[in-house]
Amino acid sequence: MTRPAIVLALAASLVAGAVGYWAGGIRLHSDAHGPELGAAAKPKAAGGPVIYYRDPDGKPFYSERPKKTPDGRDFAHF
Repeated sequence: MTRPAIVLALAASLVAGAVGYWAGGIRLHSDAHGPELGAAAKPKAAGGPVIYYRDPDGKPFYSERPKKTPDGRDFAHF
């Protein structure tokens, strides 16, 4: 490769990296915590029906009915 071609390739990759960093920093999607997954992903307002029960430690365990952990704590309702 010739010297101008190397400089041009380096400049193009620096520009692409800067644009990618900028686009990732401003969060181009509408929800700052991730893409919208529909109505099921949004929690209901307080006082509405219970949708599911979640492990109090935040572990990925869910239940459709009230449940207790092995140490006796109640699952939180959402």
